[in-house]
Amino acid sequence: MLATRDADGRILVVADTCVVVNFILAERLDLLTQHLDYRFVITEQTREEVEVPEELQKVEATPGILLKAILNGTLSTGDAGAIKARLERHRFVMSFNNFAELVQMDGPQHEPTK
Repeated sequence: MLATRDADGRILVVADTCVVVNFILAERLDLLTQHLDYRFVITEQTREEVEVPEELQKVEATPGILLKAILNGTLSTGDAGAIKARLERHRFVMSFNNFAELVQMDGPQHEPTK
């Protein structure tokens, strides 16, 4: 199955409420808008759900998005660790100690571009 791509070549991804809310909680929604590999789109239903405060307590994050951002040089492991810590303060605990150990398993890290 071929992935649908945006005009700039990025893969189109429909982001669900969980993903959007977690990046809002981490104060890094910019990672979704500036991602080099994916173009995230949000449905009207997700927009409505994000506006409901109770939804903030029912979220799951997507560590894979952060890992991909590290691997393509958009995010450092330190910055990803800060996001992980912020999410943990909002009761989302990831099942690994740090992103550096994931990078070692998945491939080389690029330096983030400024």
